[in-house]
Parts: sequence; structure tokens; C-alpha cells
Amino acid sequence: DEFLLAIKNKDNIFLIAENLQGVKIGFLYATTDDKDKPLKKKWACLVYLGVLANFRKQGVAGMLYDKAVMELRVRDITNLYGWANIESDGAILEFMEKKGFTEGHAYRWMDKKI
Repeated sequence: DEFLLAIKNKDNIFLIAENLQGVKIGFLYATTDDKDKPLKKKWACLVYLGVLANFRKQGVAGMLYDKAVMELRVRDITNLYGWANIESDGAILEFMEKKGFTEGHAYRWMDKKI
């Protein structure tokens, strides 16, 4: 449901990468929900960036990211933030640092099965 809403919402950016055979190998979803607030900085959130494992380290994530940043700039977005799972293999943290992200606010995710 979230992806369907993201795709239909013209304020969001939803990009899909395909290989030469037309197989979907990665995607990026960024939301610009904060852009209309009366703030000097216009924020967007990098919600999801994923690439199939056998297509990683080939520049797919970088192409998706660069295209999204170009589109965000056209929309007058000045800042981008994202969440990264620090319990993963570290690839997303490495990618974000390479793209110039620095550690921002610290939060603790808490959950409970009900």
C-alpha cells in the first residue's frame, strides 16, 4: 500500500532501475512532504534505496540517487535526510557517507510484537 501511494503522489519521487532485459533491479523512494512548511530549508527524506544483491557495486544505487537529487533540486529542495539500518551489513551506511551524508540526530527504534 505504501508504494502504491508513493507512486501516485506527485510530490514524491519514485524511481526504478531496470537492466537491459527490463528486469527491475533497484528502486528509490523519496518524500518531499516537508517542502511546503514555512522553513528556510526545504527537506526531503530518502525513504528507501534498494538494489538486488547481484547488481550491487555496479553504480545502480548511485545512478538512482543522482537522478533523485537532480529532481529534488528542480523542486527547490535544499536538504536531504535518510535513515539507515545500522544492523545491516553496513553497505547503506558506506553509500550514504560516500554521498556526503553525516551522522545527524540519534534515535532509538523500539518495537513490540502485539
